[in-house]
Amino acid sequence: MNILLVDDDPDIRFLAEFVLEQSGDFDVTIAETAEQANRKMQTIHFDGILLDVILPDTSGVDFYENLLDQQGKDAPPVVFLTAKEGDEFSDKMQALGAAGVIQKPFDPAALPEQVLTLLTQD
Repeated sequence: MNILLVDDDPDIRFLAEFVLEQSGDFDVTIAETAEQANRKMQTIHFDGILLDVILPDTSGVDFYENLLDQQGKDAPPVVFLTAKEGDEFSDKMQALGAAGVIQKPFDPAALPEQVLTLLTQD
């Protein structure tokens, strides 16, 4: 599964990329900003996006809403990565159509299965 990981934290990027690729289920492309993510999406097809909520150039929520405006039902499924606590944010993102929300700090051992489950659910 080809996924785009959009996060500005180098430690999160390193750990998530490592455990996802080691699982054998994922090829991970990295973007640190929404602008980088948009550029990569112009040339690469992604099966899913792991998206941080707070990015240096925009919010992950705004990025996701723009993605939906541009691609509609053709947009890849999005799983948010966030340190925000509580079910309110998760409920709001799922109401917008997000595939799910994974809380930071995440369990590295569980991450590949969580991502695979969220991105392949119907």
